[in-house]
Amino acid sequence: MLYSYACSSQATELVFYNWDEYLSDEVVTQFEQETGIKVRQVYFGNDEARDEVLMTDVNSDFDLVLIDNVSINILGQDDKFIALPETYYQPISERFSDSCGDYGVPYSWGTWYCVSH
Repeated sequence: MLYSYACSSQATELVFYNWDEYLSDEVVTQFEQETGIKVRQVYFGNDEARDEVLMTDVNSDFDLVLIDNVSINILGQDDKFIALPETYYQPISERFSDSCGDYGVPYSWGTWYCVSH
């Protein structure tokens, strides 16, 4: 599940809180070329470290976070994430969308990671 803390229509940089070496350099380069938005990745080593940062750092400057469906729902219920309006995404299927709750969008199948804004 990817989650974004903030969104700006004038964004020049996207800060992505992610696993190290999870996103290929080619994908980042293509995104930057197509959008003109620079991607800066901040890495976490495990789920516990990621969740600790998300629970304690209220001033996090992350635009996007890769997170599992269980954690995003727990953190969302603790008001660490805001619910996404359905206009931000088109649900893939109710089965997958339900796993991410109101706080994220499914990113990959099989491991239940979601993209969230």
